[in-house]
Amino acid sequence: MSDEMELRVKIIKECEDGSAIITVDMDAQTKDFLIGEGILAVLKRGLATSESAVTDDMLREDEPIGQD
Repeated sequence: MSDEMELRVKIIKECEDGSAIITVDMDAQTKDFLIGEGILAVLKRGLATSESAVTDDMLREDEPIGQD
């Protein structure tokens, strides 16, 4: 596995509102990295905003989660 990832962005059309239509090409390593980072970001945001998330003070090392 190479240390270098490849990501190429090509502008197809610039729109009047400032947006653009683009194509994105990348190698498999870059795709896997971006997907992994996206999943982590979603999980972290979900935990940060969840009212039912398990917090450190709710855990006891000698007691598995869900076991009363």
